[in-house]
Amino acid sequence: MTREEWLVERRKGIGASDAAAVLGLNPYMGPVAVYNDKIGIGSEVVETEAMKWGRKLEPFVADAFMDRHPEYRLVTPPEYHMVWHPQLKFIFCTPDRFLDPINGAPAAGLQLKTVGGYAIRHWPEDNMPDRYLVQCIHENACNPERSVWFLDALVGGQAEREYRIERDLALEHEILRRLSAFWEDHVIARVPPPLDSTPASDRLLKHLYPAAGQFVRQATAREAALLDEFRELRIRYSGVEEAYDAIENRVKELIGTDKGLDWIGGRVLWGSVSGRRRTNWKAVADALNAPAEVVEAHTEVSAPLRRFTVKLNEDESNG
Repeated sequence: MTREEWLVERRKGIGASDAAAVLGLNPYMGPVAVYNDKIGIGSEVVETEAMKWGRKLEPFVADAFMDRHPEYRLVTPPEYHMVWHPQLKFIFCTPDRFLDPINGAPAAGLQLKTVGGYAIRHWPEDNMPDRYLVQCIHENACNPERSVWFLDALVGGQAEREYRIERDLALEHEILRRLSAFWEDHVIARVPPPLDSTPASDRLLKHLYPAAGQFVRQATAREAALLDEFRELRIRYSGVEEAYDAIENRVKELIGTDKGLDWIGGRVLWGSVSGRRRTNWKAVADALNAPAEVVEAHTEVSAPLRRFTVKLNEDESNG
């Protein structure tokens, strides 16, 4: 299977790397991002530098793991190989490696990771991060003939973490139950999960509601309750923002003509940067006496955007 074919197929179900996001355990993406991906909103998955080097380093991490486990024979599936759950046809995984037993060991699978050195505090020797635990359980569920799953991670290029997960049917069942509910209640039903503060929610809103209508309607009682909550948070946030700006100015005053300050809690900088360079093309066109039709032919108009504005009424109780 090619990468392009894999990108199409993965939208037909929930993969192992999606599972933690659906369950709210991935700090970089949440349920809304998975929903967008499955219904085709937003750009397709682009391989980052970290992903590229992680893929290139996988064989070296696997070799190091095998040096410690002569009881297994390493099996590398074809690239972009997909394994679907035997019963739940919308659950799949793309396993890194399989481990076939040689000396009576249980059949197993192997997940390989390479992570930056800054993350080592999240990789204790006796407890893998929750998001990768869910990924391994998900992959094991798609391969029920294997009773053990390993995770081997190269952290910062110089520390290795190995974890072994025995199959836990109760935990596996609960994870699959929640993933099934997400798939049925949101993806199949085309009902977005609760919106959050991530860019994925902003992307979804722009897709669903690209343009505004002509009328301002009266809020229902249920909508008014949410608006009241929004109003209180906005008032509270406004006060915090003002306090933050005031302290920031006091810190700048402390820095004065220096570049910044170091202290046990970190570092603050108030450095000099080059001024922004911007060409006034209208003035250029006027100076060259460019005909209006030439200016119009080279003028691009962006798609209309929706602007969110808030006007709060005075709180009569404080009057």
